[in-house]
Amino acid sequence: MSEALKLITVMNLVELVILVGIALLGLFELEPQNLTPLAPMGFAPFVPGMALIYISYVGFDLITVAAEEIIAPGKTIPRAIIITLGVAIAIYVFVIFTMMGTVHYTELAQSPVPFIFAADRLFGVWGRWAGIIATILASLSAFSVTLGASARILYALGRDGHFPRFFATLHRRFRTPHIALLICATIVIVFGSSGIVKLVASVSDFGYLMGQGIVNLCAIALRKKMPNLRRPFKVVLFPLVPICGVLTCWFFVPALEFRSFVLGGILTVAGASLYLIRPANRDYLGKMPKAVAQRIRTWILLRRRKRMRVLIIDGGR
Repeated sequence: MSEALKLITVMNLVELVILVGIALLGLFELEPQNLTPLAPMGFAPFVPGMALIYISYVGFDLITVAAEEIIAPGKTIPRAIIITLGVAIAIYVFVIFTMMGTVHYTELAQSPVPFIFAADRLFGVWGRWAGIIATILASLSAFSVTLGASARILYALGRDGHFPRFFATLHRRFRTPHIALLICATIVIVFGSSGIVKLVASVSDFGYLMGQGIVNLCAIALRKKMPNLRRPFKVVLFPLVPICGVLTCWFFVPALEFRSFVLGGILTVAGASLYLIRPANRDYLGKMPKAVAQRIRTWILLRRRKRMRVLIIDGGR
């Protein structure tokens, strides 16, 4: 992990120098008429647009997957996520502002690689190759981090018995989950080489948005079920923040492609089934019908007894 992170850090630094450098130099070529009006197509396309690019922001939470290998994760992880998210959003907005100010949005929309197109328009061949290098490095670093995180998840699922045990097999020499790495890399390569960018992004967004919403719900449920659990990270304004997390995540789900609902729904049902039929959860699964029936019965009784008369018998004073 440490060797991979050194390489990823170098790639990210080179990529950032190119991104910020082109954006700074492009400020001298801004054309104000390109930036007006603010929303030429109206504000309606913002929601599906934001839902589609959500996949660009999931890298910030991937550090949580490696929590077992991080020193003082209760302090380090939240700090890393918040700082990285703030810096990345600032750079993202700055680069987009320069791109749209130097090249009209209708021209950018026609290009499959708008950043390279804008860099080429501004600085010619040198700009084009700088944009290509930055794009390749960004893709490689994102792929490396995502591959490491997804393999870590697959390894943990195998180790904890949710998946077959061989997923948690470690390489004899390198002590890495090589089987999990190979499976995740194969899946990514198959989907990535399909060329259906919008569908792949939409399916990924569905998984992440639903997953993040469930995580926020679990934060509320665990407070009630395990109130005395040690919690190094304190959630401010609880439970308002998790509730906002659920709403803001699931708000974008209906804006995704319908096919992502089908595929995502199948995977969700399959995952839930695998979890519930495990021996450790069968007892809970067996009690579910009785618990649901009890809740329905209680709800009906509460609705019927809108007014209750209470007799208090005094036992002395």
